[in-house]
Amino acid sequence: MTEGDQYRVLLREGGGVYREKASKFLAFAYPWQDEETALEQIQALRKLHPKARHVCYAFRYLNTGRQEEKSNDDHEPGGTAGLPILNKLRSADIQEGMVAVVRYFGGTLLGKTGLIKAYGEAAALAISEAGDLLKFHTCEFCLQFPYTLADLVQARLEKMKIEIVTREFELDCTFVCAVRNGLSDAFQQWLKEHRISYQIKNK
Repeated sequence: MTEGDQYRVLLREGGGVYREKASKFLAFAYPWQDEETALEQIQALRKLHPKARHVCYAFRYLNTGRQEEKSNDDHEPGGTAGLPILNKLRSADIQEGMVAVVRYFGGTLLGKTGLIKAYGEAAALAISEAGDLLKFHTCEFCLQFPYTLADLVQARLEKMKIEIVTREFELDCTFVCAVRNGLSDAFQQWLKEHRISYQIKNK
């Protein structure tokens, strides 16, 4: 397993509250689904908190292995809200997840430094409560082999800790497996040595 074989995501939804000079910052962390869902979650927060002055957010996700990021200050001074939230995701090494912070204005201006601290601290609380999970980049292997090799194949999959996604037993056995990228070359070599037919669907 190599460092590039794995990535960290938010495990569950989490929340936190940070107060500064009568302003209240409500933070919400969400596991990543897709950008459309993320924006729907933002809109849901706006409806849930109609009297809030700002709903700022940031998210990170992987797009075919490339890290994508987006942040939004929602009319706070540039770089004082979305970016501090994003930086907390970065510092926690969260590669997939979103954090939104709802601000209720308390009547006292915080200044740029105060805003940066408040949004960042609120985001950190939500990220901490959400927790994280280490996941692995995988490619999908489709294996076809005779019944006589079924025990051999299953033993190898167990030894390499390869997940079987689906299995079918007809004239031959067909297994679809999720193989960690870092194990792909070694697994292919083993398949070739045992003359097992395979296709890689999403390398």
